[in-house]
Amino acid sequence: MPFKVKSLGNQNADTTYTGSWSGLSVGTEVQLEDASNIIAGNGNFGDKISSPGEGYPLADGTGSSANILVEGTDYNNDEYLDSTSGGVDIYDDGASGAFSLNKIVRIVENGKNITDGTGLGLRVKAKDLTYGGTPPKTECWVDPALGKFILPRPIHFNKCETLDIANVEIGNAAGMYEYSAGTTGLLLNTAEAKFGTHSYHFYVGTSTIRDVRIYPFGKSYRAPDQFTYSAWAYVRSGGTYRPRFTLGFNGSDLWYTRGDTTSRINIMGATDAEDGTDIPSIAWMHLYVIVDKTGTQLGTAGNTVEMYLDGALFLSTNSTLTNYDSIDDFWYGMQDPTANYDPSMVLDNVKVWDHIVATDPAWEYNSGSGRENAMHTIYGSGNDYTPVLSTTGGVGYYYKPAGSVVVLDEADAGGKLSWSI
Repeated sequence: MPFKVKSLGNQNADTTYTGSWSGLSVGTEVQLEDASNIIAGNGNFGDKISSPGEGYPLADGTGSSANILVEGTDYNNDEYLDSTSGGVDIYDDGASGAFSLNKIVRIVENGKNITDGTGLGLRVKAKDLTYGGTPPKTECWVDPALGKFILPRPIHFNKCETLDIANVEIGNAAGMYEYSAGTTGLLLNTAEAKFGTHSYHFYVGTSTIRDVRIYPFGKSYRAPDQFTYSAWAYVRSGGTYRPRFTLGFNGSDLWYTRGDTTSRINIMGATDAEDGTDIPSIAWMHLYVIVDKTGTQLGTAGNTVEMYLDGALFLSTNSTLTNYDSIDDFWYGMQDPTANYDPSMVLDNVKVWDHIVATDPAWEYNSGSGRENAMHTIYGSGNDYTPVLSTTGGVGYYYKPAGSVVVLDEADAGGKLSWSI
């Protein structure tokens, strides 16, 4: 059967090729396959031929009568994809094989459906994922229109490979950083990196107090009632240098310090707890902070802040975090608190969760080796705390490819060639 095309890859325009239709655009069932484009806790349903890197929009069945799901008609964003809470009942709880009647999508992690109570035990909710996002630790978000899903993960993940804070591994459009006058600024460092090829290097060269602050969600973000912070830090300069690695949240802040100043937890500018022990120099160290304004979820009952250094509790407080609900403020960074010392500091692999992931930092510290891509403790240590979404995991779904598929049989095309139109 002849086809004349205007353009076909590297082929000549207006050339007549011979071939045959391999099929019309019909609804197709995929019972289970590896998820596609798995990055930082999210993935796709298939890999769209016409737009590599994108998933297939979900369809309502098989055959020529199948239709792409429409939000507001076939499902509603911000509702569960089962019959509870007013949602539609289209999510399949099986781990393999044929779908149950009227079910059209499933996600399997490490051999178990993500809704399985003996596995992740998640609820599946429809969500517009155009701009990404992070579900709570009890949910998975699915965007049927984009063919995309996101599992529990950090709300911020920065491998410190770019200074574009809005576009780090898990970023926010409002993400930014700023530094005080007289500060050289924030630089990409290639001399030391805990993971990857870069880290953030903060170096100063004047005699005033200087600091750099990274605002992962912009300057109008209020820290969650509970959160977890994990980062790797390195002091490049020893001796009498006075570097601080800092974290600020809703009017309070804390310091990991080396030199003759102390590490502290400050509440509304007033010192609440302090420790004079120096943090290490010329060595990577793991910083892990958990904050709970209610004082009910940390390692010691009543504590509101706990700071860990290289896997061990370093400093804590059980004081009330005053004005926590009235100040919008969340940042992390590095500071030079004294004059004429010019400290040189490095930060790498920063993660933030909007809840207490674990009161023991061992899962991230990993005896000093760290875990670059760890997402959450719910996934277990077998895959370094990241979801298993291939081989023993994956996705099942219905989809309807756009257009038809043509198979050409032409010597000029190098033999058989398929593409979607």
